[in-house]
Amino acid sequence: MIQRQITTSIPITSLLSRDIELLIKSFDDRLARLARMIAEDARERVLLNSSTKPSPDGLANSLDVRAITGGHEVFTDKPYAVFVELGTARMAAEPFLQPAFDQALRILTDQYKDQNRAGGNP
Repeated sequence: MIQRQITTSIPITSLLSRDIELLIKSFDDRLARLARMIAEDARERVLLNSSTKPSPDGLANSLDVRAITGGHEVFTDKPYAVFVELGTARMAAEPFLQPAFDQALRILTDQYKDQNRAGGNP
């Protein structure tokens, strides 16, 4: 009687690598959407604040999103944005970015809770 051993191998590392790449892409897409949501909310908050100087639409239109290592960031090229956000000795703070971030965090937290109650994946 002749015995033969049949060996097969499945390249687990390549399968895992592909799955990990898809997971990272999905996570990156979610971060990009979140950053865009924060930027849009911040724009609306700047425009609602009529006292923003020199012009509310200039600051609002300058808010944008860009990819950075490990995620995305909301940014502006207007140097006075920090003074609007945090205030100065002569000007009260008129926050627009932190409240937009806080709102996005509340939305994400609520979505996560809803998905967990429904038994789904975030």
